Order: sequence, then structure tokens, then C-alpha cells
Amino acid sequence: MEGQGAIKIHYFDEDGRAEVSRLVCVWAEKSFEDIRIPFEKWPVTKPAMPLGQVPVLEVDGQKYPQSLAIASYLAREFGLYGRSNLDSLKIDIVAQTVLEFRVKASKHYYEQDAKIKSELATELTAKEAPTYLAYLESQLVKNQSNVMVGDQVTLADLIIYDLFQGALGKFTQPNIAHFPHLQKLVEKISDTEVIKKYAIA
Repeated sequence: MEGQGAIKIHYFDEDGRAEVSRLVCVWAEKSFEDIRIPFEKWPVTKPAMPLGQVPVLEVDGQKYPQSLAIASYLAREFGLYGRSNLDSLKIDIVAQTVLEFRVKASKHYYEQDAKIKSELATELTAKEAPTYLAYLESQLVKNQSNVMVGDQVTLADLIIYDLFQGALGKFTQPNIAHFPHLQKLVEKISDTEVIKKYAIA
């Protein structure tokens, strides 16, 4: 990647849709500027962002939107996108499966009515999360190597880690004991030195 030292990730000061891209850089031990925008400054920052949204990846002064595209690009650049096109397909499936769940969870995030918000949380935790987690667990078991794709950590595994440890964890963590292979994978990622250092930074 040209201008590798000029990687910037723009997002709010929270996990959300930028966290997987941050994790890719952290896991690959590649330096990046983690620009966390205070919510009160968003109205003046928004016009400078493509599509008026974040996360945004900035490389060599050029800004690029869309969270999944950003994470995929960084994973490709840093060797975390599998060893074949079929590996990449499997990684994309994990990414889009989790994105689908995230979109459903966003209804809870934006809901203002307390009663409806509580009902949505219950549905996400008791119904939606187990459905998605069961599929992801089955794919992990099928791969037979303790990672989601291939035989080494890829973007897919970092997405799984974030699914439990990030913003969606409130819906997935209550279910983790029912999916022991996913639980073991999350623990494996959590126990690495680079992730430990990042978590306490």
C-alpha cells in the first residue's frame, strides 16, 4: 500500500461500524491514525465526509466510505483475506451475515420509545442472535481448524470477535455459552498480546 503511514480511520469515539477495520490494523500491527469524532463536532465534520457519513478510511489524503468495503480493503492489503478466491468468498459470507444482523440491531439503537426498545432487545437476544450464531457456529465447526476460514486468522475471525466484544455484544454475549466453538475463538483472539494491548489502550 502506498503511503502506508498515512492510513486514517474516521469514526465516532465508540466501537460500532469502524471497529473491525481498527482491529484489522491492530492485528496486522500496522500503524494508523484513529480519528475519533466527538458527537458535538459531527455537524461541522459531516460535510467533509463522503456521503456525509462515517466510518471513512483516508489513504494518502483520499477519503473512502462504507464500513464493509473499508474492512475488506485493509484485510486484503494486510494478508487477512484468505489464500484463495474461495477463502475470500467464505470471509465475505461471514462479513455480510454479521452485517445483516447489525442492520436488524440498528432498529434498537435508534428506537426512542422505551417499551419498544426493550421488546426489540429481547427479540434480538432471544431470537435473532441465536439464529445467526447457529449458522456461524456451523461454519466454524465445518472448517475444522478453530478459525472461520482456512487455517489462520482472517478478517472473518476479527468480525466474530467484534460481534461478541463490540457494540453487538449486548445481544450476543448472553448466548455465547450455547456456541462453544465461537466462544473458544473469541477467547483465542482476546488472549493475544496485540488485542490485549489494544483493549486497554
